Amino acid sequence: MKNRLFAALSAAALCLTALPLNASTAEGAAIPEWVPNDMESMTMFLNSYGKVHMEDDLVCIIYQEYTASGKSFTPAATVTADTGEAVAVEPLYHEQLTDVEWGYHYEIMLYQAVQGATLETCLTVQDGETVSSEAVRSFSITTAGTVYQNGIGAWLPDCLSEFNDYVEDHGTLSLHDGYIVHCVTINYSTGAEMTFDQSGTGAIEKVMTSYCNRMYAGEAPVGDSSYFVEVYRPVEDGTLTLSWTVAIPWAPVIEPDATVTKTYAISEGGTQIEEVTAPEPVTEGDADGDGTFDVRDVVVLQKWLLCVPDTTVTTAADMDGSGTIDVFDLALMKRALTKTPEPVPQTGDVQEALVALNDIREDAAEHKDWVGRIARSGREYGAILMLDGELTDDASFYDTHAYLVIESAAGGGNRFSTIDSMTVEDGKLVVKTTTRIPQIATPDMLYRRYTYEVSRAAIEGVDEVVFEDTSSTYPYEDEGEVRKWYQAWLDETMAAKN
Repeated sequence: MKNRLFAALSAAALCLTALPLNASTAEGAAIPEWVPNDMESMTMFLNSYGKVHMEDDLVCIIYQEYTASGKSFTPAATVTADTGEAVAVEPLYHEQLTDVEWGYHYEIMLYQAVQGATLETCLTVQDGETVSSEAVRSFSITTAGTVYQNGIGAWLPDCLSEFNDYVEDHGTLSLHDGYIVHCVTINYSTGAEMTFDQSGTGAIEKVMTSYCNRMYAGEAPVGDSSYFVEVYRPVEDGTLTLSWTVAIPWAPVIEPDATVTKTYAISEGGTQIEEVTAPEPVTEGDADGDGTFDVRDVVVLQKWLLCVPDTTVTTAADMDGSGTIDVFDLALMKRALTKTPEPVPQTGDVQEALVALNDIREDAAEHKDWVGRIARSGREYGAILMLDGELTDDASFYDTHAYLVIESAAGGGNRFSTIDSMTVEDGKLVVKTTTRIPQIATPDMLYRRYTYEVSRAAIEGVDEVVFEDTSSTYPYEDEGEVRKWYQAWLDETMAAKN
């Protein structure tokens, strides 16, 4: 990806011949040092420029193909003058390299720019009886000597530096030349995965994926992130909402910024696409449009109903939703402002005692995130534990207490969590936890079940348990220290109970 500009040679350069490495061009210039001739220099080229670079009146292109038994590769190029005549040309320089370890074949070609013409290159791949032309690249050279790369390659990133520049300018999800462009950063070594969801009446299809990972001449470091760009095009009219999430599937909390979502409108037989911006939320009764509903809105509406000059109201003044703003809306406004607010549920810390801690397997739990349930009777407690009938208990216990049963997220084999506090807030029981996750996590189906006794009075009216988890990762070799940290919390918690 580059629309780098440079001066081109005259049309006299149309007749080109292939030259060996370090030979001179027809103008007497040597092959530049920036043109790769081995794996190390090619790695530097790919990290700096991607697969295309234009400099010194030259166009250098690298084709990368996965090798397989019986495959053969043939590069080709044509120069088309403004008269429409196309002439096949040979590269000034051509090198073939193979990465045996990773199984990739590389074709490196260097071409001379021709003023006032179009240069098109491609790589023909023959696999048995199947022949295909891969990655056609086109360049236009104006009569003034300015060179442009044509098509999607003019802006599509194909190396990490271009990837970072594109994200800085356009964000991770954007529209470009009628395409949806999604830039992805993901570290697979942590167990992270990418999920994709779409809904609506429109349709898209993936055109290509451009990989922008950093190249290494030797062994790549463990834990390096992957970078790639997905390109989609619209194919069916309608409205379409797209959502991508990059996260560890069994993580206790999926961060909000892990998901990117946008809605698009596709029209004209799939040839037009535009982003649909969600409308700003409207505050009911906000007649003056300042974002709040208060007595000033009543005053403004009264003036408007009395036809006071230069007085305007917003559609939010339509309190009854009739489509007409009138005295009935004014009456509803006054009633809403004078209505006695409902009492706020009592808040406060919950005193609890851990009475049991058990490990359970997949057949006893089928959830990805933390789950909390309250048992105010023996029957409810038995149902939570998946027992038949009512769990025998001292009936008087439930007069003053209840059981809170908490089950952790999956991955309890080497994921350790402490429960730090419980607080009733706005009718919900908020449980705050701390979780330590290994950098290379294993998605085993082990859960931990924490059973607490809690005061029934403290959770009166509570019907929902929510979790606020603070998580961090630790190196795999530190698992022993993390186990000690977890055991210390458990010992302290059990001692407090006794």
